Amino acid sequence: TLHDGITVIGESAFQDTYFCGELVLPKNLSVMNGSTFSGCRYFSEELKLPDNLIIIGEWVFVDNSKMRGTVNIPESVQSIGSHAFARCYNLEKVVFPVGLESILSNAFMDCHSINSIICKAPVPPHVQTGAFDGIPKDNFPLEVPEHAIQQYQSAPGWRDFKRIVAHREL
Repeated sequence: TLHDGITVIGESAFQDTYFCGELVLPKNLSVMNGSTFSGCRYFSEELKLPDNLIIIGEWVFVDNSKMRGTVNIPESVQSIGSHAFARCYNLEKVVFPVGLESILSNAFMDCHSINSIICKAPVPPHVQTGAFDGIPKDNFPLEVPEHAIQQYQSAPGWRDFKRIVAHREL
């Protein structure tokens, strides 16, 4: 558990630690710089990101191979850094916020267990090369706002998903 007074976690702060169990991030955390929790292979709980988070840097959670469950990207996040969640093999679901603008290269590369993606953004966020490489894009529907289905079907990175459907809660 990190205390709520922490607003920034520096680059490589917890990289390759043997940290396991539940990670409780500070509620006032706004920036997670590159490689903050990369290589923490024993973290086996669901990740709960704080609502005030603005920046998810490059390589932040790469190689957290036992991280599982759902990742809800907070509404304040506009961009997800390259390789941020790469090789998080047991992630099952990702929910992207309304204001998300970009997902950088290889952000979710090799997250083979993802079987649900919901993107609430009314305009498809820019997706760089390989952002979703290794995700089985034909095994589940990508859920988006109903009025934006055609935009997602033609947007680079998003159009690779075989089934793009209206999200019922939007």
